[in-house]
Amino acid sequence: VDFLDHRSKLNAKVEAVSEKMAAANALLIEINDMIMESNAEIVKFNADQIETNKKLLEAGILPEKCSPEANAARIQSNSDRMAEILERAKGNATKVAEIMDKAKANRAHILENSEKIYARRAEIEENHKKIATNAGIIAERIKG
Repeated sequence: VDFLDHRSKLNAKVEAVSEKMAAANALLIEINDMIMESNAEIVKFNADQIETNKKLLEAGILPEKCSPEANAARIQSNSDRMAEILERAKGNATKVAEIMDKAKANRAHILENSEKIYARRAEIEENHKKIATNAGIIAERIKG
C-alpha cells in the first residue's frame, strides 16, 4: 500500500510535468514558425536585392538618377532612415542585454541542476545496489 500511495502521488507529479512539457512544445512550435517566417523574409529581401543589382549591372546608372538634386534627395532619405535605424538599434541593444542577463542566469541554473542530477544518479545507483543485495537475501531465503 505504501508503494501504491507513493506511486499515485508520483503519477500526479508526472502529469503536471507532462502538461508543462506540452506547453513548452507549443512555445517551441511557435518559435519555429517565427524563425521560418523570418527566414522567408530574408529570402525575399535577398531575391529583391539580387534583382535590383542585376538591373543596375545591365542598365548601368541612369543619368537622371545621379543629378545633384537626385543625389541630395537620396542623401536626405538615407540620413532620415539611418536615424530611425539607430533608434531601433539602441532599443534592440537594450533588449539583447536583458536577454543575455536572463541567458546567463539560466546557464548558471542549468549547471547547478546538472551537478544535482549527477549526485542523484549516484544515489539511485547506490539504491540499486542495495535492492540487488536485498533481492539476493530474499532469493537465498526462498531456497531455504
